[in-house]
Amino acid sequence: MLVKFIERDYKNWAAYLPGICLAYNSSIHTATGYAPHELFYSFPPTCPFDAVVEAEQTEAVSNADQYALEATDRLRQAFQFVYEYSGHVVDHMKSNYDAAIKPRHFDVGSFVLVYTPPKQQSHVYGKWKVAWQGPFRVMKRLNATNYIVK
Repeated sequence: MLVKFIERDYKNWAAYLPGICLAYNSSIHTATGYAPHELFYSFPPTCPFDAVVEAEQTEAVSNADQYALEATDRLRQAFQFVYEYSGHVVDHMKSNYDAAIKPRHFDVGSFVLVYTPPKQQSHVYGKWKVAWQGPFRVMKRLNATNYIVK
């Protein structure tokens, strides 16, 4: 949000940070259905703009004990919702990931290329480095994913 907001006026980013943090923490996130402020403090945030648009106000509590009980109940409900919703999202993401995975099987004696990720060299990754080495001959299959190559 900060990068999109400041565009060319990047030297004054610190002046914009409090407003952007307020906007982010006040926004209801689609992943949880709650604003981060509400999950952390157990009540929705209020802003000066709420008075202008006559936003819905909650009734103030009469004492600290009542506030503590209501806050505990709100946090318990929010935690339960986020816990259940997160589980569904994880299951959905796992099924999407698993759908793209294609198991591979290599026969003993066949030739394969071995992936070796590029290493960082003097603060710059070798993006032009070839990440595959070989060919190597498969000598033995250890399990479904590991092989001995020569």
